[in-house]
Amino acid sequence: MINFIRRVVFVGIIILQSCGNSGISNKQHIIEIERPLELSTVIGKQEWMTRNLNVSKFRNGDIILEAKSAYEWKSAADNGIPAWCYHYNDPDLGEMCGKLYNWYAVNDKRGLAPEGWRIPSENDWNKLLSFLGKLNSGKMLKNDNGWIPKSFNGNNETGFSAIPGGKRGYHGKFLINYSSTYWWTSSEENETYVYLFFVTNSSGLLYKYSYLKGAGMSVRCIREVNKKIDQNKSLRKNNKNYNFKTVQIGNQIWMAENLNIDIGEGCIQVGLTESEINENGLVYNYEAAIEAAVKIEGWHLPTEDEWVQLIEHLGGEELAFNKLIKGRKSSFNASVEKTTMLTSKSRN
Repeated sequence: MINFIRRVVFVGIIILQSCGNSGISNKQHIIEIERPLELSTVIGKQEWMTRNLNVSKFRNGDIILEAKSAYEWKSAADNGIPAWCYHYNDPDLGEMCGKLYNWYAVNDKRGLAPEGWRIPSENDWNKLLSFLGKLNSGKMLKNDNGWIPKSFNGNNETGFSAIPGGKRGYHGKFLINYSSTYWWTSSEENETYVYLFFVTNSSGLLYKYSYLKGAGMSVRCIREVNKKIDQNKSLRKNNKNYNFKTVQIGNQIWMAENLNIDIGEGCIQVGLTESEINENGLVYNYEAAIEAAVKIEGWHLPTEDEWVQLIEHLGGEELAFNKLIKGRKSSFNASVEKTTMLTSKSRN
């Protein structure tokens, strides 16, 4: 039976907000791109999704037309009908690249953005550009891997994690391959054109442009920071003495640091320096870990099934190990030194 844990991590399950033939040769490359697992990132006073939108229904539940063929796509554009498609009509690219939408879907009153989110306006994008500064703005937004050639990768300092996703023309032809990605705004230039913003592999800038409403572009959603719980501050008012960093992985919220609550008996500190405790947390036996969990409202010691769900989401044990250790992209920050993970179900 496992009796001690070097790192205690609690998980709180929440209901998430419903947060690119030349191209086919690069399909595997796109699917294998690595990005941080957080589903949103705060940049200045804005909170942005870190993924392109990938929904097929409006917020009220109405289904949006999937227009696969060039004829279907142009017909939707000609008639102002909301429509979406996968890049190159390949569903395998949906999770990584999201969907391409015409602007009629973006602007529909039934709501394309998930509850609590909205489609950014031209002004929202301008604020983002102003906050980042024009020079290297695109570089700070682009993912740090996945762009071809590698020298065109960004540094992703913002956590925005932009990857190349292409676009679809008014007449239904897929364009740009995997060298750029374009995002609609909610702002019209005139009756025919809408403002959009884009980044490209050959530049470190964020650009503004306008394009036909019937074309297909990616969508990123935004919300104000004050609508989001500050995850680096108290998790709840009742827990104001317990401040933890957290990270969202899949549909789970995990603490991104080890527990460090001294509850007395069962909380082992022998052999640990103060700096080690501050950095790596305390050591608990099983009973003490359960007791500590009770002190933090809304959190619990993860079950075996929850660990399995985490591992499966990350692609299996080997990939999960590499992604979860400290300094890697998941922001889970697990220490591999003297670490024994414990679930709420003991094993012999």
